[in-house]
Amino acid sequence: MLAMQPSLRLQLLFQLVFLAGAAVLTVGLCAVLLAGGDPTGLFVPLVLLWTACTAVVVLFGTYLMRRYVLDPLTRLALDADALASGDLSPAVFAHESRELAELASRYRAMAESLLDAQSHVVRVEKLAGIG
Repeated sequence: MLAMQPSLRLQLLFQLVFLAGAAVLTVGLCAVLLAGGDPTGLFVPLVLLWTACTAVVVLFGTYLMRRYVLDPLTRLALDADALASGDLSPAVFAHESRELAELASRYRAMAESLLDAQSHVVRVEKLAGIG
């Protein structure tokens, strides 16, 4: 079921490239029209400008996406795996954004709450077995 969903990386990169490409074409065409030039005569330079800007956006966007989104999500997933295995030691990973740090602390609070509830159930079962 998860294989059918597009990756976050592809979704973000596609949207970023689309936005940047539209902006470059709009600015380029407006500059040509405001300068009084003929847009048909400048078709090739506009396409080259759009291609170069798209390449820069793809490369730089990939780097930024990996640094600010994908790597922190990977660290958060590793932290969640550690919590799932019962390791409640303090998080090794420092999250760069406030939102991810808050999400990590909520994961920790949820894991501690679940472990407390589980230990309570075990105590109740032991007391029921004795009684």
